[in-house]
Amino acid sequence: MSTPFLVARNLRASYRRGLPIVHDISVDVACGEIVTLVGPNGAGKSTFMKALAGLVLIEGGEILLGDVNLAGQSTHAIIGAGVGFVPQTGNVFASLSIEDNLIAGGHTLAKPVLRERLVRAFERFPALAAHRRSAANVLSGGQRQMLAVARALMTEPRLIMLDEPTAGLAPKVAQEVFADLRKLAGGGVAVLMVEQNAKAALRVSDRGYVLVEGRNHISGRASALLEDAAVAEAFLGSRRHS
Repeated sequence: MSTPFLVARNLRASYRRGLPIVHDISVDVACGEIVTLVGPNGAGKSTFMKALAGLVLIEGGEILLGDVNLAGQSTHAIIGAGVGFVPQTGNVFASLSIEDNLIAGGHTLAKPVLRERLVRAFERFPALAAHRRSAANVLSGGQRQMLAVARALMTEPRLIMLDEPTAGLAPKVAQEVFADLRKLAGGGVAVLMVEQNAKAALRVSDRGYVLVEGRNHISGRASALLEDAAVAEAFLGSRRHS
């Protein structure tokens, strides 16, 4: 693995002080790779992502983005440092147009830069360009996820985090979302995701972490996790993990 861009070490996080959900999780992500977090319900996957985004209380550990420790920083500061976050729900403004959603994602940018990023977003996601003046509620589930990712990319983050990016999507559409993420990683973006469809996610990932009860359980190359009989039986079966 190349030098990690994100280094989370011994993270402990909670919604209420003294009642941690994330007990001790460590994760690395390098630029240009996709890392997927899998595990059973209650493993702390989504809470860990929210901790990285500054949305829940961090009670211990560190979050290094390059040489900067982001633990305890505001969400605004974390985004400014080069992080984009796509939550599972509420990730688009349904009543706003596609273009206005993107403008909202780049509201901190100077106008010339914002115009340039809009052009780039529509070039990267041509399916959105055809509906740029339409309200986001006309989009399909897969297109909404594309919009959510495109909006997060307006600030050109070096790390993008996604919580259940294919939840509720048909298998074919989910594969299209994964293909888009693979392209992002190919362009040098670090991608970290939590995904209920563990097998499909690991197939497009470079590495994976299995989390159990708020702690690291096992980690390694995604291909090795897929081939590990014990991991497959416990965590990659036909059941869907959220």
